[in-house]
Amino acid sequence: QRTYSTELAALPAPVDAKLESSCALFGQAARYYHHHRYVLGKEKKDIKRACIRLFEMNARWFNAIRFSVDGQMAAAKESRKLAMDSLTTAIAKKKDKIKHLTTRKNQALSVAGRRFHKPSRGSKSPTRSPGQWRETIQGAQGKLLRLQHRLDRLKQDVAQGKAPRVCFGSRKRFASQHHLADNGFTSHREWK
Repeated sequence: QRTYSTELAALPAPVDAKLESSCALFGQAARYYHHHRYVLGKEKKDIKRACIRLFEMNARWFNAIRFSVDGQMAAAKESRKLAMDSLTTAIAKKKDKIKHLTTRKNQALSVAGRRFHKPSRGSKSPTRSPGQWRETIQGAQGKLLRLQHRLDRLKQDVAQGKAPRVCFGSRKRFASQHHLADNGFTSHREWK
């Protein structure tokens, strides 16, 4: 996941103020379009009329916003497919690991295993107690459950036709909601 940005050299105050207000307007309109198109499911033409009237912008600005948000959503949908494939692979590997650990535990705790599979001096795999084997296997099973839960949630979102979850803005700005006073905000509403 990457974020690209461009920094401008120091601009004259009037130009900086205009650019700042234009960027704020662009961001508000992008969020408005996203909410109405992908959350509420409204038609593009209805959103366009409302957006032009509400934000007092021309059609060309709206089209730029629409193309930008539609591109982000298309990328997020593809990313969701890749995440589902990755989770499926990780789940299969985790199941194999649990099976392998269970086999090793049974061998190690059997009478023959204790007698013939003593680790050599300086071995990197010391003998484990039954409790240590249980902890190791339960840890792997917990990880498997978390992976399965994430995959189920993604599949449920796709089945229900939900739009992918996206976050507008930077991670720094998003994370600042958790420490409002440290980041110069008095309330969550002000942050929003």
